[in-house]
Amino acid sequence: MNKVIGYLFPVLFLIIFIFIMNSSDFIKDNNIDDNLDLLNKLLVNEKWNTTDQILEKTKNLWQKNVRWLQFSVERSEIRKFNTGIARLQGSLIARDKSEALIEINNIKQIWQHLGD
Repeated sequence: MNKVIGYLFPVLFLIIFIFIMNSSDFIKDNNIDDNLDLLNKLLVNEKWNTTDQILEKTKNLWQKNVRWLQFSVERSEIRKFNTGIARLQGSLIARDKSEALIEINNIKQIWQHLGD
């Protein structure tokens, strides 16, 4: 019996860790993608006041998701997303529509391929 338990625990831990390492698609929150789409629409219509609130919501959702995603996603991908958010925030402060739209599409691309 002790031999079975001795083999069972390591196997179970390996299965759990493999699941965690491959679970990025299950962990990702679709609200981030929806917020980026909304930001895109707001920028096309040049509603600058609302974009700050939506970006803040997106950043908060990202902070919640990154806690779990860090186990299944490479650090460089997380840094790319963080850099994209920071550049988008700078573009919104500068009211640079074209740069903000470019950054939103860049962030969406990173988000969609996060964990691939």
